[in-house]
Amino acid sequence: MVCDLEATCWRADEHPELAARQRDEAEIIEIGAVRLDPHTLTEVDRFERLVRPVRHPTLSAFCTQLTGISQALVDAEGVPFAQAYAELMAWMGPTQAVDLAAWGIFDHRQLERQAAELGAEAPGWTPHNIKVHCSDWLRWTTGKSARFGQAQALQALGLPPGERPHRALSDALDVVRVLRVVWDPARASAQGQAVLRRCAALDPEPVNRARMAEVDDKARGWFERAVKELRRCRAVQVSTGKAHVRLNDRGRAALALMDLELDR
Repeated sequence: MVCDLEATCWRADEHPELAARQRDEAEIIEIGAVRLDPHTLTEVDRFERLVRPVRHPTLSAFCTQLTGISQALVDAEGVPFAQAYAELMAWMGPTQAVDLAAWGIFDHRQLERQAAELGAEAPGWTPHNIKVHCSDWLRWTTGKSARFGQAQALQALGLPPGERPHRALSDALDVVRVLRVVWDPARASAQGQAVLRRCAALDPEPVNRARMAEVDDKARGWFERAVKELRRCRAVQVSTGKAHVRLNDRGRAALALMDLELDR
């Protein structure tokens, strides 16, 4: 599941006090979410709601300029946050079974904070920060260390710009495009691909650091990092306690795709 929020915001020259307390004063004005098939990352369903803010019901000029969400639109189509949150939770299903990806940590914290203000049950999803995942992937695959905003990340990955930046559903769909790259085991780092191939060679026997070092004496230094990458890609199964790694179906499919590309 991928989620994105838009929230009230202020520029310092517009509302100095509110701008200084944005993290505490912000209220959600739009929720966009995309349900994905966990194995193929194909889209299954969408969720989109406009939300009327209560603490500061009048949107700032900066907020409207940034998001394109007008006061008239929020007033006409927005619903109370309690309703939007209840509908989101019903759409998600049991949150303990949900992996919720978002760009950065703001979306997770904002949903949790406003749910707590309602007295609603805290969501039990597992959060994933795709901003960090993208930075890690670029470092692991290119050796370059950089943190990007969402628009810059799309450019760095060779993806076209989003259709409607700073609208919740459009931004959620852009995060989907990013994670399809950085969670693709066929596009893993050289070390990650080496672990996949070692797993295939020894299958069904698991691979650990020592077995990887049999074919690469430097593997003791990077094996755990490569396993972390492949777990993030959902390409391997890892035994509890120690990094004993086996391929799963997603990892096998990635290997088949990699071999197909090599044959071309």
